[in-house]
Amino acid sequence: MSKRATKLLRVAPQFAGELAEPIMEDLLMVIAALPDDSSDAEIETAVDAAIRRARRRQLAKLGKLLAFYKIDPKHSARWLLLSLKLAADFVPGMKIHFLGNPRKRGRPPKWQGKRAAELVQAVERIKAERQKGVADAVRILQIRQPDVWGSPGRGEKKNVASLVARYYEASAKIRAQSLPASEKRELLRKRD
Repeated sequence: MSKRATKLLRVAPQFAGELAEPIMEDLLMVIAALPDDSSDAEIETAVDAAIRRARRRQLAKLGKLLAFYKIDPKHSARWLLLSLKLAADFVPGMKIHFLGNPRKRGRPPKWQGKRAAELVQAVERIKAERQKGVADAVRILQIRQPDVWGSPGRGEKKNVASLVARYYEASAKIRAQSLPASEKRELLRKRD
């Protein structure tokens, strides 16, 4: 499993208090408390009573379970919401993973907007001028404007490769923004 998939897996919640304690009904003790000459019907009645007691204790804990999942106990769909929350916590097929999560971590990208567009324009201009590829255009760009695009020198290959990657990312983003909605949907379908 990939690191990303591992991060997406959600660990089951840690319950505390009464929700962490199982409901105990000792059926052997219930049956042992009956007289020796008890009929099967009496034993069944005693066992049914123990099961009903356990169910009542379960029902009493449901309010705490609603509170644990922050569900309003007066909400009309509270049981549906609770079942969905429980399913999402314990059934892998019920988990929802949103791709393109708006919660971004780490350093904000600096190759967006104006700077990315400037890189694409500058590379395209040099490519047209020299009739060569992107990597060549980036090297020439670094020689002509080292203060803006970094100077070629030590670590040149890494720096060039990084700018080439930023160029392709930015040009793909620019192309995607200029496509009509129908073509964007088609590209997404092909990607999936």
